[in-house]
Amino acid sequence: ASSFVVKDGLLRVEGPSGWLRSAREYRNFVLRTQVRMLTPDADSGIFVRAVGANIFMRGWPGDSYQVQVRVPTAPGPLPPIGGIFRHGTPPGQTALDIDAVRKSFTALNEWQRLEITLSGTTLAATLNGVEVTRAEGLVDRPGYIGIQAETGVLEYRSIEIRQLP
Repeated sequence: ASSFVVKDGLLRVEGPSGWLRSAREYRNFVLRTQVRMLTPDADSGIFVRAVGANIFMRGWPGDSYQVQVRVPTAPGPLPPIGGIFRHGTPPGQTALDIDAVRKSFTALNEWQRLEITLSGTTLAATLNGVEVTRAEGLVDRPGYIGIQAETGVLEYRSIEIRQLP
C-alpha cells in the first residue's frame, strides 16, 4: 500500500517510508502549506533542495535538507515541527525556538500553517505566522521538494510554491 493517498483535495500521509517528490527542482522559493496531525506520534517532513541521487534510509533522499513536521508534544529526542535536518550536507547554524513552536502550535486535528522560505544560504520556517527556525549555511543549489512519510497520520492541503529570484 502507498504511504500517500489523495482524497477530497487532501494529501494523506501514513508512514512508514518514502517521499513524494516535485516534478522539477527549485532553488529559492517560499513554500506555504497547511498540515493537520491526526495522531499523537505524527511525524513527517518536507525535503528541500533534495538532490535525490542517493538514499540514506527508508527511501528518503540523501544530500538534502528536511524541515521536520512532527507533533511538538511527541516524546523523544527528535525536533518538533520546524526543526531542520541536514542529510549528507555540510553543517551550519540552526536556531530553533522550541517555546515559539509550543506557543504557536494549536492542537492535534487542527490545521497548522507552515511556511518555508529558502533564499541563498538561509532557510526560515514559520508556524502559524510565528518564525520558529532560522538556518544558515545551506548549500545554494537547486533540488527537489518532497513530502516525507515516516510515522503516524498527517494530512496536507494547499501546497503552494512561489519562486524567488
